[in-house]
Amino acid sequence: ELRDSVERRASRPGAVSLVRRACGKSVASAAALRNLSGGGQGVAHAADAPSFRTRTFRSASRLPHAGRVMPIAVASLALVAVCWALAAGVSPIFVLAAASAPLAVGIGYRYSFLLLTAALIARPLFDGSGVFELTAGLGVSLIALGVIAAIHDARAAILLLSFSVPVAMAAWRGADLWGSVAWDQGLRMISIAAVASIVLVAPTRVTRSRAARLVQVSGIVPATAAIVQTVSGTGTVLAGVMRSSGTLSQANTAAHFFALCGLASLVLIAERGARRIDVVALAFYGVALVTTGSIGGTASFAAGLLCYLVLRYGFLSRQFATGAVSLLVIVLAALLSPVGQGRVAEFFAPSGPDAPGTSLVWRLDAWEKLLDAWLLQPWLGHGLGAAQLG
Repeated sequence: ELRDSVERRASRPGAVSLVRRACGKSVASAAALRNLSGGGQGVAHAADAPSFRTRTFRSASRLPHAGRVMPIAVASLALVAVCWALAAGVSPIFVLAAASAPLAVGIGYRYSFLLLTAALIARPLFDGSGVFELTAGLGVSLIALGVIAAIHDARAAILLLSFSVPVAMAAWRGADLWGSVAWDQGLRMISIAAVASIVLVAPTRVTRSRAARLVQVSGIVPATAAIVQTVSGTGTVLAGVMRSSGTLSQANTAAHFFALCGLASLVLIAERGARRIDVVALAFYGVALVTTGSIGGTASFAAGLLCYLVLRYGFLSRQFATGAVSLLVIVLAALLSPVGQGRVAEFFAPSGPDAPGTSLVWRLDAWEKLLDAWLLQPWLGHGLGAAQLG
């Protein structure tokens, strides 16, 4: 009776497609289920048959030396470079760097996220040191890690090349017109693509919470320094307003960095619940943001907070209403603080004894000049380094 019931069900129109959708098997497996009356041999065949994914991995594993091609190539190139350096009498530093290239490629990829974490934490600490070699060295190190990731994974290579090639072209165009500053800006932009490449293919599983925690931790020391500068009165006085920058080189740069750290804390609150440490971190970075006196940084934080709440919870949600009210309180507190009142007064004060108009008029005039310059070269642009003071 069970056999007759199965045969009647299998003979119905569309039965094969229903079995295929329910079981996720191939057409042959569905046909085998229809022949269930043959002593269960069809079911056994369908269960034992390897899937397409299994067959694909098995065939790929048969490729001879599939995982050894890249290490052998890197070691061979390093050996050629060392031999050439020794024959040409190049500096021993270059010889040592070429000899350690295979080790860097092998170990650098395995610990790429750990090295990236160290670089991202160290970068804001050295930004205000005034030593260009430190920041440039960190940028080159990030690009080197990105290249190592590209060697191990084609996705990182595609991402890094698709971003680096147009940036290099823009830097080459700008170097003829504006000098070496074009290459400095290009180095910074390519290092951003390198960070994305490392995160994309790093062996360490990079979750959204882990990335947000990294950004949150990287701002602890700079934000603490900014608050200390405000309390001790050691900040930078600009147009009669004391503004703090922490360990970074400029108050506006610090403001945008603190805004990112605050948004990272918001992400952690939304992802992992309102833990006390993340709530305190959000308030901590909000205070640090106010000490910078940056209107642009505050506006960036406000826009990022509202966009995140809308995308995650919706415009009419309770979370969005709570965030909007909290943001309004922060903005009002910032405007009523001595730093905020000084910045507002600065916008309507004369730019200088010889400069007509207020600071706001001067800014609008500068933006108009930049817009006119863009209209002269709307497609190719003027190259990196074009936007400079003077």
